[in-house]
Amino acid sequence: MLAKHLQNVGPMYEEWWKGTNKNPLIFCAYFDKSAFDEKAAKIKKDWMPDDPDWVLASAFERAFAEGDLKYIGEAMDVMEIYFQCEEYYGAGFPSYFTNLGPGCLAAFITNFAKFTGETVWFELDKPMDWEDINSLAKKVSRYYQTAVETVRIVASRLKDHAVVSMLDLGGVVDILASLRRTEVLLYDVVDYPEEMNKAIDSIQVLWKKVHDELFEILDKYNNGYHTTWMSLLSSRAQYPSQCDFSAMISPAMFEELVLPSLKKEMSWFEKGIYHLDGPGELPHLDLLLSIENLHAIQWVPMPGQPHYLEMHYPLYGKIIENGRKIILNGFIDDIDQMKKLFSVLPGESFFLTVSAKNRQQAEKIASLAAGR
Repeated sequence: MLAKHLQNVGPMYEEWWKGTNKNPLIFCAYFDKSAFDEKAAKIKKDWMPDDPDWVLASAFERAFAEGDLKYIGEAMDVMEIYFQCEEYYGAGFPSYFTNLGPGCLAAFITNFAKFTGETVWFELDKPMDWEDINSLAKKVSRYYQTAVETVRIVASRLKDHAVVSMLDLGGVVDILASLRRTEVLLYDVVDYPEEMNKAIDSIQVLWKKVHDELFEILDKYNNGYHTTWMSLLSSRAQYPSQCDFSAMISPAMFEELVLPSLKKEMSWFEKGIYHLDGPGELPHLDLLLSIENLHAIQWVPMPGQPHYLEMHYPLYGKIIENGRKIILNGFIDDIDQMKKLFSVLPGESFFLTVSAKNRQQAEKIASLAAGR
């Protein structure tokens, strides 16, 4: 089944990356929650959260604390049922986000993480010293060793069920914010820019090493394709760069302290992606668009301001005018809003992920994506 999905949608994604597609790329899925709940109830453990997106993170927390990887296997038992209960339309395909929390590379340095049931926090209670950051970033922690084995188990167990994503390692400056604490790093920008740049370099060396090691594992099992938490498919390595911390600093500070590491990170991939998280990052858009290897921007609007609102159209237009594509994850399953968007802006510039409420709606979305 997975091979058939990839055979059907793989060429669609290749065209999107090359810029030769004529229609919008829409990943649409319908999840039969009732069927999943019924089947999963027979094997689900008491420690598992209700949301399947967080089952692995919960399993990992126990595996790390107890030194027992059986929890990862139990999580995969549930996820195999999940993929039996999800259907795919348009450019949809079975995609599994290996979710250990956003910015998990921080924990690879500190061995510290706090799972809340809905997310994982990596920010330390007290800021780490600069020397400790630079020295710890060169070591391999037990948290990372557990993560490597987790990725290996997940990829091998799901090789016939889904394309398994790279971990959400995080942006290097956001990782530094977890180590120094965000409010402290805001002062560091002014008081310790040299130390900050040195720490960024140290973290980025570790980031590349970790990414490459995990990529090698995934490449063994992923049927020739790769994805990330954005569910964008590619036959080559890809990663969405980000800096949520940038919403709190000026463009001048961004250019000095953030832009160089973003350019370096994107240079490691054939085509770069940027996660633009909210209006606080918009002052940096022109600098981002100056990155030669930037191929697409994912826009995340403020809560209560969904992607389809016309207020976002000028932003989409500017990105497209500068030769980049747009990624909108979690777009509303409203055909009329999609048609309206694509009547104003070129549909071929967009990648949307949509969760359909029912099969009929999913089929309509697939028809729209096919230009019918």
